[in-house]
Amino acid sequence: MFETFDSASSAPAARRFALSTTASVAVFGLIAVAAMTAANTVKEVIKEKKVDVV
Repeated sequence: MFETFDSASSAPAARRFALSTTASVAVFGLIAVAAMTAANTVKEVIKEKKVDVV
């Protein structure tokens, strides 16, 4: 995962680097989407509770 294109001496090594980079970006994206969804859910619950109290 910590390889660079400079140290990749073969096509398989470059392919592994590209795949690991793509996988890392995809996982980070999924975590970001999950965090944003959770934050929006919390905001909605807080809004509902404020409306119920009033």
